[in-house]
Amino acid sequence: MTKKGDVIPAKAVVDVDCSKCVFKCSDSFTAVDRDRIKAEFWKSGDPKQQHSFLSLMVKSVPLKRRRVTADSDQPPRRNSTSEYYLRRPAEADGACGADLRVCKKFFLATLAVGERTVRGVKDKEAKKGLTAAAEDDRGKHPPVHKLSEEKLNSIKEHINSFPRMESHYCRSSSSRDYLAADLNLLRLYDLYVQKVKEEGREKDFKVCQSTFFRVFHEHFPKVSFHHPKKDGCSYCNKYSLMTEEQKAEAKSDYDLHMQCKVLSREQKERDKIEASENRETTRSFTMDLRKVFETPRTTLSLAYYTRSLSSYNFTLFDQDSMEGTCYFWTEVEGNRGSSEIGSCVYKHLLSLPETVRKVSLYSDSCGGQNRNRFMASVLLYSVRRTRLEEITLNFLETGHTDMECDSMHSAIEGRKKNLCISHPAEWCTVILNARRKSHKPYTLHQLKHRDFYNLN
Repeated sequence: MTKKGDVIPAKAVVDVDCSKCVFKCSDSFTAVDRDRIKAEFWKSGDPKQQHSFLSLMVKSVPLKRRRVTADSDQPPRRNSTSEYYLRRPAEADGACGADLRVCKKFFLATLAVGERTVRGVKDKEAKKGLTAAAEDDRGKHPPVHKLSEEKLNSIKEHINSFPRMESHYCRSSSSRDYLAADLNLLRLYDLYVQKVKEEGREKDFKVCQSTFFRVFHEHFPKVSFHHPKKDGCSYCNKYSLMTEEQKAEAKSDYDLHMQCKVLSREQKERDKIEASENRETTRSFTMDLRKVFETPRTTLSLAYYTRSLSSYNFTLFDQDSMEGTCYFWTEVEGNRGSSEIGSCVYKHLLSLPETVRKVSLYSDSCGGQNRNRFMASVLLYSVRRTRLEEITLNFLETGHTDMECDSMHSAIEGRKKNLCISHPAEWCTVILNARRKSHKPYTLHQLKHRDFYNLN
């Protein structure tokens, strides 16, 4: 059978020798009649109409006699036989529109259909009725090897049962989540097979390894397996491990902790908007000290047993213009305490345009670097001795200190990957080339011992 819209067969009807046929098919239908019948059958191109016609023109009647040998124990193969009819065209002479019985060979050759097609229509009619026989079920059945909804949901439920961590760097532009570092696709699949086996569902829900991998890649495109660089919150982690009774007792403290997290972020967003609307007089920065650079950085095993030289990089990020500034020094020039951090902040405040009167700073709650009286003193000194009128130092909630300046750290980490560093000055090149060409490079200041103030 053809689908709707298929071209009608152009060849003439195949001649059939019905000289010995008891129905005298050739005498009842001429070649012209057969061509008209065939054209009428195929011109619609609708399989539903064609199946309906076959169902009406092929009638199943009970067997009148059965040839069975006396010693045969086999049951009869069929209880009915098929009778084939063709309807004379209206323009033909004689009985117009009458249904005349013909032989099977003549019927199939006239309509140019196969015996298998007719048998399929009649089998469907016997099982589902006359209406169902006219329906074309091609393309409506799911593929034999298609993954069922039950198996798909079982795989997705298994993957979702593992805890995830969200990205720390560039959180505003990335929604990627991370599974535990000791997991991988193969380990995840082995755990799934073990799970369905323990639950006694191995026969119904076990899938092959390639199918499991395909489901993971198609339905979880933003899930990875390595640990992100994230500062975890010890309080939240502790709360998640508590029992229900302990959680009930600590709920008020936990709610206050989460409220402080939200309020600090909202305040940071307000200062960011204010700095954007009043660019000439207002600035808003996030700042943080990056983790230590170790020199030399090499793949040689002997380097792991040698004393490394530490270098420090203090970063400030303008929330409005997205300009990054780095203050770089080695442990030979200074430490990483409040005096060094306060000196960097003071130098940065002095470098601002003369029109700036208000500055807001955001940092983590590290007591040895930011949250101490020495930092407060240098900010008070800046207000009294410079043109600045107001400086606000804001501390984000402990454990939830992700800031825009973390994107600078992430860019530097990506740039130094697979690099061998043999001298601290090479870290400056890494910092300057860390940002993509579409953005302005980071501003780098290399500090010496004389650049630091003794705030103590």
